[in-house]
Amino acid sequence: DIFKYSAEELLARSTAQVVHPEDAALLAGTMARLIRDNIVTLEAPRRFVRSDGELVWLSLSSSVMRNVKGEPLYIISSVQDITERKHAEARLLKSEQRLKRAQELSHAGNWEIDLLKGQMWASDEAFRIYGYEPVPDNQLPLSVAQSAVLPEYRSVLDDLLERLLKDDAPYDVEFSIRRSSDVSRREVHSLAVAERDASG
Repeated sequence: DIFKYSAEELLARSTAQVVHPEDAALLAGTMARLIRDNIVTLEAPRRFVRSDGELVWLSLSSSVMRNVKGEPLYIISSVQDITERKHAEARLLKSEQRLKRAQELSHAGNWEIDLLKGQMWASDEAFRIYGYEPVPDNQLPLSVAQSAVLPEYRSVLDDLLERLLKDDAPYDVEFSIRRSSDVSRREVHSLAVAERDASG
């Protein structure tokens, strides 16, 4: 049903005839490792081609069945159609790329503060504004970001953040920072909202 073939048509074809050409070597390598190293694959995504020429993404979980001598007899796989999930991931990636480009063009970054961990997530553009090199998980200790703020603005920002968390008072402020990379002074306009759980 997934491949849009009858049972007879599909059984008459080799794996190489239904796997996407760009994934053929990957699939062959996976099958070879299964036999050689006696491993079990879990949710290995691979592309295949249906009878109508359409691409389908399948998640394969495979293992080798052996005889009493340990000799491989065949490979058994369960497959799940994950085409829609892969399409959704591709759309999300494209959306993220567009957002990143828009932030670069407008010199606007965004950030989130985990209040429990005292940790800050920041977009690549926010890192650039503050003069830091982005790190793989885009996490930055809150104290590092706060240290960039010029001293005369620190108490103002602390007060605004406290009022935002306590009363949802507006957090809309302009202040100055000293960039880490070149110690130049930069003027920043920052807006924030508090996200709350069911208990407030």
